[in-house]
Amino acid sequence: MQSRWSEPAASGKSDLDQLIYASRLIGAEESLVLWGGGNTSVKVRGRHFRGHETDVMWIKGSGSDLKTIEAKHFAGVVLDDVRPLLSIEGEMDDDAMVGYLANCLTDPKAPRPSIETLLHGFLPAKFIIHTHADLIQALTNNEKGERAVKDAFGEDAVVVPYQRPGFKLSRMVHAAVAAKPNARFLVLRKHGLITWGATAHDAYERTIDAISRVELYLKTAASRGDPFADKAFPAMAPEVRKGIFLSVAPYLRGLLSRSKRVVLRFDDGPDVLDFVNAKDAKRLSQIGPATPDHVLSTRV
Repeated sequence: MQSRWSEPAASGKSDLDQLIYASRLIGAEESLVLWGGGNTSVKVRGRHFRGHETDVMWIKGSGSDLKTIEAKHFAGVVLDDVRPLLSIEGEMDDDAMVGYLANCLTDPKAPRPSIETLLHGFLPAKFIIHTHADLIQALTNNEKGERAVKDAFGEDAVVVPYQRPGFKLSRMVHAAVAAKPNARFLVLRKHGLITWGATAHDAYERTIDAISRVELYLKTAASRGDPFADKAFPAMAPEVRKGIFLSVAPYLRGLLSRSKRVVLRFDDGPDVLDFVNAKDAKRLSQIGPATPDHVLSTRV
């Protein structure tokens, strides 16, 4: 994956504006996050709405889109209110956590902070980027996922088993990074990637580095066998495929538009044909969405 960072475009910006710049670069790569997915944060000195200076973490508001994010889409969270949660006994459910965070904001009118706010707040790094990268799912969403991460990253990554986002995962992530302080990446199995740095540039480039490592590893792994190589059907001629589509499209669109009007798009690209004509297509098509972003977009 190629870095999109431009030092002239980033220089002279405040910490929050640097985060916004990095966030937009991440959002521009749909293989990293889809609309509304992922989250980013920065820890700075700021002011509570009551007026006193304090440590503040600016974190993406829930549901905001990284590709077009602006300062108004970030919530300022008072870190002195967040850090004590790391040492409390027992668990905290989502409702309690969301209610608690609502009382930690520097501005009561700020957007609701991400469900993963505590995950960012418990980590000491200044800048943090969390993505739901497709290639991280390709690496981890299988029975050999932990071994695959080890092969791709060596000792540079911490791996955390799957845990639903929330209070428990936030504490698991903190413990994992504390146990391996020299790690450069954190991989959440069946979830995504976390990178960090002293600057927005550092955190962004670590994300690019991580994905590039996985690309290289998967190219090597893919040479061992192609699941789409064995075909159940030969591809039809282009004009035949298009003719069949045109004959059934009005009927399909009518059925699908009974509750909500839709537009159909016909796609018979080489990758689509490889998939639908493969002997193993039935099994592969039922594996399910690869990332949390895909679940939000397509549902189960």
